[in-house]
Amino acid sequence: MRHLLPKITAPTLVIGCAQDATIPVAHSRALHAAIAGSSYTELDTGHVASFERPEEFVALVDGFTPAD
Repeated sequence: MRHLLPKITAPTLVIGCAQDATIPVAHSRALHAAIAGSSYTELDTGHVASFERPEEFVALVDGFTPAD
């Protein structure tokens, strides 16, 4: 499915997790590189950043998504 990534035109936020043993952060970096115009941030967490650093995770997502 990687060949489809360059076709993504929607605003995209990729969050990499530097300590993730399940999905290496290199995969997140590659995902970001393959989606033109995507935003990228990296957290120093394991696989479940939303539980490990909930306030920081929510702030990132809230800052990315448009307000109503």
